[in-house]
Amino acid sequence: MKLFILSTILIMSTFILNGTDLKELWAVTTKEENASVIKIYKDKLYVLAGDYIENGLPSRHLFCFSKDKGKKIWHINLKDIFDGPVFYDNKLYVWAGLSRGKVYAITTDKGKIVWEFNQDENYSFVSYNIDYDKGLIFLEDDKSKFYTLDMKTGKLLVSDSLYTTTTNDLLINEQKEFIINDKKISCYVDRNLVWEKEFSSRLVKPSLDNKNVYFVNYKERSIYALSQDDGHIIWKFYVKVIPNVKEPNEINFSYIATHENLYIAQYDGTVICAGK
Repeated sequence: MKLFILSTILIMSTFILNGTDLKELWAVTTKEENASVIKIYKDKLYVLAGDYIENGLPSRHLFCFSKDKGKKIWHINLKDIFDGPVFYDNKLYVWAGLSRGKVYAITTDKGKIVWEFNQDENYSFVSYNIDYDKGLIFLEDDKSKFYTLDMKTGKLLVSDSLYTTTTNDLLINEQKEFIINDKKISCYVDRNLVWEKEFSSRLVKPSLDNKNVYFVNYKERSIYALSQDDGHIIWKFYVKVIPNVKEPNEINFSYIATHENLYIAQYDGTVICAGK
């Protein structure tokens, strides 16, 4: 079991998995603040960091690290604030989340831009969805206009289909539905309640894999892993507050969890790996 944390300082936290303590394995720094997104694709870590103004434009940096040793493989500076990435056919996709409707397709191995889509008007994209079977990306801008792009070529396609994103408080895994409502998480199968648990404060940043459901307890600053079958707590991980931040009580980190690994991206920018 490995744990990856993103932050510019070492975070001395205790992670317990089935009663086993983890230890830090490696740590590197992005040297960028606001490392707000961390993703995994084919044994590599992808980190989106930075939101400061550079030459009059917000600047965002995309990093690729090896998952085993934290070695930086490539880095690209994107001259806008972007959302994503999502992955398809050895490429990753990011798009503008500020004032320009842009989408980039970038190779995952070398960080090279394959194609770029520019929306004609100065609207930002506010939501997206992916059809992996057909290789399509659907975007909605802040004026409720919808776009369908071919993920291989970046060509704008004509489509009458309207796709909406799944809200954060509803997660679906095959027959199971997980509903997050403030402090409570409930599991349903065929609209029948299977189990339900309530916690000390509201639950945020939920996610799923094929066995567990994950979320952050806002007041505790703890990430929980629950069994999808009966809701019992598999592990709980407390993320300490970063010293000298402006809003220390905010959940200023992101995470991704799998059966073998947990990755956390914190506001101040370092990648830390912990494991047995």
